[in-house]
Amino acid sequence: MDGDSVFIWGVDEGLVKKDSVEAIELDEVLVDGAKAMATLKNNGQPITDLVFHFELHDGVWRLDLEKIMQSVEKAFADLRQKTKKDKVGVAVLLLEKTHDCDIPPQIICGPLK
Repeated sequence: MDGDSVFIWGVDEGLVKKDSVEAIELDEVLVDGAKAMATLKNNGQPITDLVFHFELHDGVWRLDLEKIMQSVEKAFADLRQKTKKDKVGVAVLLLEKTHDCDIPPQIICGPLK
C-alpha cells in the first residue's frame, strides 16, 4: 500500500475521522538539499507541535518515520501523564474511545508497562 491508500483505508475504517481531516491543510514546506519538513494548518491555524520530516532517496521523497515515532512517543507520554495511566491503560482508553464500548485490559498482551 502507498501512503494515499493507507490514509484512505484509515478514514474508511474509522481510524481517522473524516471531519477531523477536512479542516487540515498544508502550511509550509521547507526544502534543504535532500531533507525537507512540512507543517500543517487546522482551520487556518498553524499546528505548531506536528512537523513532518522527509528525506530524498533515489529521486523520491520519503517520510522519516523515526522522527514521527519520536513525536508520537512524546504525545503518548504526555497522555499517560495527563490520564495518570500506564501504557496498557492508555491503549485500552484509546480502544474504548475508538469503539465506544468497555474494553477489558486483558485484551492487551505483551510488555507495555
